[in-house]
Amino acid sequence: MEAAMATMVNSVLLMVIVFVATVHCDCTGVRDKDNELLTLLKPLQGKTYTISDSVEYNYQLAVCSDVGKRFTGVGVLQYPMAVTPTANNSKVVGRITNTSIKNGTDWVYLEYGGGDKYTSHCTSESRNAHIMIICNSDQQDEPSVTLVEENNEKSTECYYLFEMETSLVCRKSKSNSGGLGVGSIVVICLFVLVLAYIIIGVLFNRIVMGAKGLEQIPNFHFWQQFGELCADGCNLVCRCQPHQEPRSYKGMDDQLTTHDENLENDDTLLPM
Repeated sequence: MEAAMATMVNSVLLMVIVFVATVHCDCTGVRDKDNELLTLLKPLQGKTYTISDSVEYNYQLAVCSDVGKRFTGVGVLQYPMAVTPTANNSKVVGRITNTSIKNGTDWVYLEYGGGDKYTSHCTSESRNAHIMIICNSDQQDEPSVTLVEENNEKSTECYYLFEMETSLVCRKSKSNSGGLGVGSIVVICLFVLVLAYIIIGVLFNRIVMGAKGLEQIPNFHFWQQFGELCADGCNLVCRCQPHQEPRSYKGMDDQLTTHDENLENDDTLLPM
């Protein structure tokens, strides 16, 4: 019972944190306004990206659109390197008519199914393309697309994994909204007030009071003594030692008189 409850709690937490929205749809048949994810990826639609595995094959990939006019409904196409893809030398890896879309905080996941069947791998099941579109704020122009792996060593659920980096799926930062913070507004207001105080004070002292030189500065004598006032305030508040009167100098005659008085006081204390 406890194990079942723990599994349920973990599942709920995973759904809350990741916030995955899954939509099974025909990419060419869903209107942009009906799907927020397709609206997010709209700038990528209608473009074909060519990827090479640097060994044997090239791949053409499109996001919710055909890779070419001759390959209607094809989202990912595989063909040999150094040749032009045709219907005879190409393999359909995934079709946009069999699409699954998921998204998280800063990524979008596309899965194209319904590709051509394997000949000798994966129990002759249909090929599938997995496209992981991740956030890269530095990738402002064309996205970077790479083939991560072809997993065909399993008996079922084989796939081709592609990775696309783009800034389109990056979460918008509130700090980049262009608005001023409270601190910035306070600093600007204080600066304006100080500037107005100086300008108005100088004009008043010069025109009305006839002041010249440094006397034109508003409250010049106050600011001139401001440093001393701050020092006195710091001395009063911060120093904890009591104030001591300076020790005065006593001459020899005063010291002898004091000594004689002390002797007389001592004699009165002696027993008779």
